[in-house]
Amino acid sequence: MALIEWNDEIYSVGIRKMDDQHKVLVGLINALHDRRNSDDKEFLNRVLVTLVEYTKKHFADEERLLEKLHWNNLSNHKFQHVQFVKTVSDMRALYEKNSAPPEMIGKLSELLKDWLTRHILVEDKAYQKYLES
Repeated sequence: MALIEWNDEIYSVGIRKMDDQHKVLVGLINALHDRRNSDDKEFLNRVLVTLVEYTKKHFADEERLLEKLHWNNLSNHKFQHVQFVKTVSDMRALYEKNSAPPEMIGKLSELLKDWLTRHILVEDKAYQKYLES
């Protein structure tokens, strides 16, 4: 069973590109979670690297969109993005060096799920409301 079940009624922000990118992030988090007990360190590291790179791309796309909209909460939104990328990058570096505990992937996938779903439901939904007004 997937850690995050995408549901448009719950998670959609009404911008197809952002929703599609969120779905990719959800898929990557689910892939980590599904293989959290795997001994395939190469696969897990590839997922972590992809997650870091795709997250950076998504955040850059989202920030460009919000700049065009002159959204008033952009600086706080960017700060949250920076913190998230740092967390994921730091965890990936620990994992790559084999200095992370075995249960790290499970804990990381839970942390990522909590962060992403909260971020979409609170922060991203705020710009959806702004667009609708």
